[in-house]
Amino acid sequence: MNDSFGHEVGDRVLIKLSKVILEHVRETDVVARWGGEEFLIVLYNATIESIKCFSERLHSAISTILLPYDKPIAVSIGGAVLDQNGLAHSDVIASQLLKADEALYSAKENQKGHTRIIDESGEFLVL
Repeated sequence: MNDSFGHEVGDRVLIKLSKVILEHVRETDVVARWGGEEFLIVLYNATIESIKCFSERLHSAISTILLPYDKPIAVSIGGAVLDQNGLAHSDVIASQLLKADEALYSAKENQKGHTRIIDESGEFLVL
């Protein structure tokens, strides 16, 4: 985005994107900027179905953010599902972040504007 429209436009879009994300999460969820244009969202006590509903609402809301020339932005969302058994592992946070990152890059490679999740068995689900 910065390469195409400049840093000022990129910064404005990131601010709008941040506001949209914060409007769609619950008080129990965690949102953080995770890199240049990546965000980390931890959805507490979420199921695959609730992640699907959340990501659909988020994609819809984000599509209202317009770039110059009225071009809507689209985001790829990657996620990982953690079950109770996964909490016993000492590297649970690093493991979940790695899985979510794999899902994100899989989503980016396949089609922008959709969500890809890795379930407990390690399978990709396209939402």
